[in-house]
Amino acid sequence: MLTIDVKDLLLCLLIFAGIILAIYLIYAIYKLIKTLERSQKVLSELEVVVRITSKRTQELDKIIDQMSKKLKTGQGIFNAIPIIFQTIAKIAKVIGQQQNAGGNK
Repeated sequence: MLTIDVKDLLLCLLIFAGIILAIYLIYAIYKLIKTLERSQKVLSELEVVVRITSKRTQELDKIIDQMSKKLKTGQGIFNAIPIIFQTIAKIAKVIGQQQNAGGNK
């Protein structure tokens, strides 16, 4: 008849549990590495978007500053109308460039 000590049985169970835990940890580390790779890719794409947005914002800020200066020096409503239309055209051009840049990805 086969006899097994409780001590030997517990030792075997601990070894088996350790093997299962090691496999689980290896799998978790593998998934973590994949997640970090995807996160790095998203962050690099976000950096490009932020850079483009910053550039376009600075361009729009310059356009608005130019319009403000022209309106202050013009002082007449009839002088202001062409300046406003020119500014709107410049802003539309910058927005069009942004949409074209976004479509080229």
